[in-house]
Amino acid sequence: MIVPLIYRIFLRMAIWLRIYLFFSRNPKITFAQSNDTVKSGAETLCVFASYSSTTNVSSYIFNYLEKLAESGVDIVFISTAASIGEDSLGKLKLFCTHICTRKNAGLDFGSWKAGLLYSGVEWQKYKKILFANDSCYAPLYPMTKILQQDGHGVVSITDSLEQEPHLMSYFLLCYQDVIRHPDFLKFWQNVHMVPTRLKGLIVRLYEIGFSRYFRKCGFSLKAAYPITDIGRELGMTETELKNINPTHHLWRYLIETKKCPVLKVDIFKRYLKPNKDSTWREVVAASNYNMNLIIEHQGLKE
Repeated sequence: MIVPLIYRIFLRMAIWLRIYLFFSRNPKITFAQSNDTVKSGAETLCVFASYSSTTNVSSYIFNYLEKLAESGVDIVFISTAASIGEDSLGKLKLFCTHICTRKNAGLDFGSWKAGLLYSGVEWQKYKKILFANDSCYAPLYPMTKILQQDGHGVVSITDSLEQEPHLMSYFLLCYQDVIRHPDFLKFWQNVHMVPTRLKGLIVRLYEIGFSRYFRKCGFSLKAAYPITDIGRELGMTETELKNINPTHHLWRYLIETKKCPVLKVDIFKRYLKPNKDSTWREVVAASNYNMNLIIEHQGLKE
């Protein structure tokens, strides 16, 4: 209990003292390539952040990119890998208009800033911009309804009450009223490349800070599967909801009952593998997702 308390105190002091301002705003692109073989011109741009310690891009990521492209989305792909292998690069060119690598700092928000402002994409021409990442197996069910519907403000797939109410940042769809507002560019220009070891600070500043910032600007923020609605259906109290990550603790209900299109990658390491829980197989088998992509990525037996 002492260590988490000390860390929370450190985070508060870091924010109060604005220590993050000492870190660079430059996401340090190491490779950038535009791809003319993919015709751009969609109404929606996806800036897709990927983390990899190797030069290979996993098959489940290609599947996600392919489904996004099929939904009529232009994709900018940013990886924190030292480089992207030729085979993976060739496959990325099937779906992506721009491909970049960068130094690993700032986590997803650093990559999204790089893709938006440093890749060369003309983001201003789009009506919607989606910020997504490779932290989930998706789509288990079609995302078309979320991606193609008209709206305003910012829409996520799930939200959270942990620390304070916020949209979960693995999927953030920004509509035209947000994109056209000067505060949108201002937010991204002010993202600093905080070292990844200070993940808690990045979460406070940018994942939670994103919702706080745009809510303060007067924009609508909503989730496709709101945690308060899910909690009400399950008879959970607000106190209980404040202490859980819905994509971890309510994953089965979200996918099986609500047809939520994502299964988080880290749920295997955090919960399923330690508890020898294989019920995910029947849940995924009932969806539209290729289970072999998960088996391959997790190194499991069929």
